[in-house]
Amino acid sequence: TPPFSYCGRQCILHPVDFYGLILDSEVMKKRRIILRDGDILSAAIPESLSERRDIARNQDDLTEKFFEEFDSNTVFYDSYFGIDGSFYVIGPPLRNLETHVKLQISGKEAPVESRKKLKKFDLIDAGHLPNVDSIEFKIGDTTKRVQGEISGPCRVFEGTTAIFTMFRYEPVHWIVEWVKYHVLVHGIDAVLLYLNNSDHTDVDEVANCLDEIEGLSAYGVVEWNFPYGPAGRICGKHPYKSAFLQVSTFEHARSRFLGKCRYVLNLDIDELLVTPDAVSVVDMMERKGCSGILLPEVRIGSDSNSSRSIEDRHYRMYQGISNEIPFGKNKWLIDPRVSKSPGSWMVHRIEDVKIQKCEGIWVAHFDPMSVDWKQGGRLLHLAGNTKPK
Repeated sequence: TPPFSYCGRQCILHPVDFYGLILDSEVMKKRRIILRDGDILSAAIPESLSERRDIARNQDDLTEKFFEEFDSNTVFYDSYFGIDGSFYVIGPPLRNLETHVKLQISGKEAPVESRKKLKKFDLIDAGHLPNVDSIEFKIGDTTKRVQGEISGPCRVFEGTTAIFTMFRYEPVHWIVEWVKYHVLVHGIDAVLLYLNNSDHTDVDEVANCLDEIEGLSAYGVVEWNFPYGPAGRICGKHPYKSAFLQVSTFEHARSRFLGKCRYVLNLDIDELLVTPDAVSVVDMMERKGCSGILLPEVRIGSDSNSSRSIEDRHYRMYQGISNEIPFGKNKWLIDPRVSKSPGSWMVHRIEDVKIQKCEGIWVAHFDPMSVDWKQGGRLLHLAGNTKPK
């Protein structure tokens, strides 16, 4: 029985029907990487200084909440050796701060030509350095040394078929079921999760749950406590123009962790990948000999029975077929070895490789269980959890 089937006028997904399958009775020892706040080599402008990032857009249609959520002081998110051996520094666009901030790697100023100004983020590619013993940035007369251990390239995900996403509000058991579905149906054997400013779970709880999932050979959990940025209606005519973090995270995932995977799947936790007769999408990719596919999203609307709790709607996924709405957006699956350009992994497209849709393969985007940055955890609150601040 396919795990995603139509019954009358309802689309029903029963996790209990397929989560009970046993892939291997022997518990595999998993490769893993867990990065906590103190492991991320980031930098921000001290509060004692007056310099801040300019908004650089028309402010006439912006709300007060926009200014509260705009990231005005992060200098860079992380500095690291990438999967290709180069040393990178990634952060939101410096804009006006570029004339104030000077970055030094092992005592030497990063050359101007090493900085790439990409969509919504800046990336410094310092090349293959034999050793990095310090990272400092200067702003005005103030010098700040970045604290933390500088580790070598991460090999945890090499050769795997990985799924990745960033989340904040979703309960951990939702994440576990989402991972299990894609492991059992599509042969995913690795997962990379960025935990963004969550106050209801932590990286250790998530990691402990992933440890128990059979069929998963590798995973990573990154505590990613940076401002997501303003999104949605508070931004006026350009709802995501000033939200820097998500696209930066895609590049961080590509260059630091996933660049040598077999395949990489980009999905959110309220989305499930659907194929004809529940055939593994990896098997379909192999048969077709393609290096990537676009995955059209279809919105699955609200259950007509509004009395059903959000937890019940998540667990049983009762949705009205008549409410299916083509989303007009895509997610994607890619062989990262053919998509190597910095900034090429976007939320709804790949920019350096032309990939097409494949008949019968689509993404079910479940609106009734969406919990995102625009809604501010509204559905999590309905599910009986504490509403995040």
